[in-house]
Amino acid sequence: MVENLEGIRSHLEELSASLSQLPSVPDQVHRVLRGLILSGKLKPGDCIIERKLARELGIGQPTAREALNALQTEGLVVRRRNSGCYVTNLSEDEVAQVFSLRIVLEGFAAQSLAENRSQWKAEELLAAAEAIKAKARSRDVEGFYESDMEFHKTLWHLTGNSFLEKMLMEITLPLFSFVMVKVVADYSFDLESAANSHQEIALAIISGDGEHAKTVITRVLGSFRKMGLDLLARSK
Repeated sequence: MVENLEGIRSHLEELSASLSQLPSVPDQVHRVLRGLILSGKLKPGDCIIERKLARELGIGQPTAREALNALQTEGLVVRRRNSGCYVTNLSEDEVAQVFSLRIVLEGFAAQSLAENRSQWKAEELLAAAEAIKAKARSRDVEGFYESDMEFHKTLWHLTGNSFLEKMLMEITLPLFSFVMVKVVADYSFDLESAANSHQEIALAIISGDGEHAKTVITRVLGSFRKMGLDLLARSK
């Protein structure tokens, strides 16, 4: 038996490596639910009950909870006590208010990043912008959403200001998720133009001119704010 085990050890190691690369069950559930939200099959305000989700999928409730927690972290759902999880839904006033705050905070982040240009690598921000462009070219809506979100998270993180990063995460992710789900589902939305705007932000920050970086990101976010509000008004 020992000799036989030694003979197949390399195969067992290969199998172990491949299994470690497979997504876990919570990851699979999370990805499917996220796809349903981003495609519009699960709509803002729809309720996802953990117990029912687990029963329908034949999985344990802790597994369903882990998947929903991941969606909550991304801002795609909100959890209400004794009620369940709901796909993020915001009023026009809430969207306008959060956007106004986000523009100020992210403008400060861009200016700070530009003025401390020597403390971080340009490649990180450029790579994040290029990832958005690649997803836009292929019209990969879910990929565009993920890359767009990663770009902004990268921008916040590179500032090295953990308080600023935390504030932007808390206010932006629910807003970002709600508006992006609606915007990318609108086939009149120009993904490639949006991707180019992110590259413009990256280049402005990399220039090292803080005021210019703040001006560019304020203009881009202001345009996106108007677009999102217009879309919400039309969808009433």
